[in-house]
Amino acid sequence: MYLGFKKRVKRIFYLLLMILPWLSGCGGETIENLQLDRYEAEIVDFERENQYEGSPKGAIVFIGDTHIKNWKNIYSDFQGMPVKNRGFGNATLREVNHYFRRLTDPFQPEVLVLHAGASDIAMGASPQEAFEAFQGFLQQIAISRRASRTIFLSLVPTEAQWDLWPEFQQTNQMIRELAQDNPMLEFLDLTREMVDADGQPIHQLYEKDGQNINSTGYARWSGALLPVLEKMF
Repeated sequence: MYLGFKKRVKRIFYLLLMILPWLSGCGGETIENLQLDRYEAEIVDFERENQYEGSPKGAIVFIGDTHIKNWKNIYSDFQGMPVKNRGFGNATLREVNHYFRRLTDPFQPEVLVLHAGASDIAMGASPQEAFEAFQGFLQQIAISRRASRTIFLSLVPTEAQWDLWPEFQQTNQMIRELAQDNPMLEFLDLTREMVDADGQPIHQLYEKDGQNINSTGYARWSGALLPVLEKMF
C-alpha cells in the first residue's frame, strides 16, 4: 500500500513540474482561447538567424514543440545532412500551422519532420481536433508546395503526461492510418523506443521532470529516424 501511495505522489509531483512552467508561459490558455502569436519572439529570432547565417535550400526542416526545440544534438545526429531545427516553445499544431510559411519558406525544404500534438491535447483538444489540425498542416504543404515528403514523429508517453497517453495513442492511430494511404507521408512510431516491456515510460530516457527527453532518449529518436531520412534524402 505504501509503494502504491508513493507512486501516486511521484506522479502528482511530475505533473506539477510540467504544469507550473506551462501556466507561467501561456497564462493559463486553453486550446479554445489560444493566442497563436505567444511565441512570436522565437519566430523573429529564427528570421534573424536566417539573415545572419543564410537559408540553405532543400533542407530537412524539423518543426514542432519542445521535444524538437530541445534536441540539442540534432545537427551532429544527422551530420552531413542539411538539417534545420525550427522547434519552438511548447508549440501546438495550430501554432505550427500559423507560422508554417515563416518557418519553411526560407529553406524550400525537401523533407519536413514534424512532432507536435501533445500540447494541443494537454490544453484541452480532443484527439479528433488534434488530427484535424494535423490535416491542416498537410494542407499548408499542398498550398505552399513545400516538401516532397513529410515524416510525423509519433506522440510518446511520458511520466508527467501519463494520464493523457490514451488520447495520444488515438491521435497517433489516426495519423498512422492516414499515412497508409498517402505515399508522401511517413508515420514513424517512436513508442517502442521510449517504453519498457510493460509499456511504461523508461525513466532513464527523460529529465528529472519526467517530461523532457534527455540525450539518451534523443539518441533513440535519431537511431530510429536516420534510416528513414537516408532513404528519402
